[in-house]
Amino acid sequence: MAVVHGESCTLEASGDGVRLDGRLLSAEPMALAAAIESLAAVAHDPDVRARAMPRGEVVVRFVHGVSFTIPERHTITVHGAAEGPPDQLKLARSLVFSVEGAGIRLEHRQMRWLASLAGIRVTRAMLHPDGSIDLHGGARPGLERAVRGGLLQASAGLSRLVRNSPDYHRVRAFLNHPRKN
Repeated sequence: MAVVHGESCTLEASGDGVRLDGRLLSAEPMALAAAIESLAAVAHDPDVRARAMPRGEVVVRFVHGVSFTIPERHTITVHGAAEGPPDQLKLARSLVFSVEGAGIRLEHRQMRWLASLAGIRVTRAMLHPDGSIDLHGGARPGLERAVRGGLLQASAGLSRLVRNSPDYHRVRAFLNHPRKN
């Protein structure tokens, strides 16, 4: 189930369909993306918190070889706020993505060592209004320091991509105060 809270409404999507303030909008369980897109088209200054639990493993791929994998049946939470009219939204507070349980597996073709560290888990990723990214997580005892250093290095590399790569121009348009590295 995913829930999006607005100033005056609650949008819920589950296997039973999509509801707005408890009223059934669609009996189609896969209509969540369309419902969120419709809501975003009219929302000013949105503050969104969404929770979902995938039935299977989810792999999200971005340009430049960045991808992350979310294990099945782990709760995903996304929280963020933006300011402005729907066609000119700017990130007002950090966009926080977190996964409960085992965490996510982060991969990047130039940072293969990150995924190869035994026992690593990324439990939270944050996109800040200036374009910086922070990754938080941990590992089994004895590897915490190495993993922390690796996550700092991966955060810096991903921040450079978001701030400088032409492929992320749409993300930069959403940032409130983008910085160049």
